[in-house]
Amino acid sequence: MNYRYQLDRTSKKTVCPKCGKRRFVRYIDMQENTYLPEKYGRCDRQDNCGYHLNPYSDNYGKDKAGYEAIIIPSPIVMEDVPVSFMDDTTALKSLKNYGQNYFILYLKSLFPDDLVEQLVQAYEIGTSKHWEGSTVFWQKDVSGKYRTGKIMLYDPLTGKRVKKPFNHISWAHSAMKLNDFHLKQCYFGEHLLGKEPEKPIAIVESEKTAFIASAYYPEYIWLGTGGTNGCRWYQYSVGMVLKNRDVFLFPDLSIGGKAFFDWKEKAEKLSRLIPSSNFYVSELLEAKATDDMRRNGADIADYLVGFDVRTFNVPSELSETDTSSDAASSSEEIIVVPKHKGAQDKQTNIQKEKPKPTNKSDREIGKQTRLFKYNPGVFTQRFSLME
Repeated sequence: MNYRYQLDRTSKKTVCPKCGKRRFVRYIDMQENTYLPEKYGRCDRQDNCGYHLNPYSDNYGKDKAGYEAIIIPSPIVMEDVPVSFMDDTTALKSLKNYGQNYFILYLKSLFPDDLVEQLVQAYEIGTSKHWEGSTVFWQKDVSGKYRTGKIMLYDPLTGKRVKKPFNHISWAHSAMKLNDFHLKQCYFGEHLLGKEPEKPIAIVESEKTAFIASAYYPEYIWLGTGGTNGCRWYQYSVGMVLKNRDVFLFPDLSIGGKAFFDWKEKAEKLSRLIPSSNFYVSELLEAKATDDMRRNGADIADYLVGFDVRTFNVPSELSETDTSSDAASSSEEIIVVPKHKGAQDKQTNIQKEKPKPTNKSDREIGKQTRLFKYNPGVFTQRFSLME
C-alpha cells in the first residue's frame, strides 16, 4: 500500500523542532507534492534526540472525505528509478592534498604515516574544497562504482566533527549541483568486500570509526553505515552484499541502550533475509560504558584510540583458528543472532569466556591483551580492555 504522506527521500535536512540540529527529515504530501507542517518529521539523531511525529499518529489530514483520504486512493507507481553514479574522474581527483586534510592530519597524530597512507588508499579517502580542510568519504559499491561522497569537516587536533556555527556535513553530488541525481547509498568501504571474500565483516555507524577500527583490527573488513539507519543498511537491497559472510555489529552507545537494541532487532531482520550469513552483535561497549559515554554516544573507536596501534597486537604463536582455552579469553558477551524466524530473545545464544592471563610480552607493555572468540572455529579476535 502506498501512503500519501511519506518522509522526504532526498538528502534535504531542516532544523529539528526538539533538539535544534539540522538533522530533521520532513514528511511530504505525495498527492500535492508539498511539505506537511514543520512539526511532522523524524530527527536523524534517533539516539540523542528521538523526535518523530508521524502525521498518521494524530489523524492529520482527516477531513470531509474521511480518514481514508490519508491513503492515496489510486496507487502511485513507485518504480525504482535508475541509480545515479558519480564520475570516476571526480572521485580520483580528490585523492590528494592530504597535507591540507584535517581528518588525515588527526590520523597522523594517532598512527604511523605509512599505516595512514595504506588505509587512506584502501578506503579512497578524498580531500574537498567545500570547506577548508574537509574530507570526502566516498561510497564506492561492490561493483566499483561511486554512489556519492559524504563531505565532513573535522578538528585536526581532536578528531571531532565541526558542528559550530553549523554542522559541517554535505554530499558530493549536492556540492556539485548535479541535477536529477538519484542517490541510493551503499556501505562505506563496500568496495573492499570483493577484494577479500573470506574475511569476516564488522559494521559500525560512522565512516571515521570504520577507518580507525581497521587500523587496530585488520582481520575484519570494516564498513560504515553513516548513521543508526544510514544507507538503510538493514534492508535486503543494501545488505545483500553481506551474503555468505560472518558479520559482526558494533552499535554506538546510547542512553538506555536504545541503539544496541535497535541494531539487534535489525540484525535479526537481516539474518532472516540473508540466511547464508551469520550475524553477531557485540555487547562490549554496553558492558563497559559509563554514563558520560552513553550521553556522548561513544563508539568502539573511542576505546581503541586509547591504545598505541603498534603494540596492540596478538602473540604471533596464536593462530587465527586456534580454539584452545588459552587462546580465547574475554569478559565480553556476543549475541549470536538466531537464524530461525520468530526467534524470541530468550532463545538468543550468548557466548562467554572468562579472562585468563596472557604471556609475558603482553604484560610488559602495561596492558592485558585478551582474546575472545566471536564464533569458535571461525576465527579468533583480540581486544585490549582499558584498565
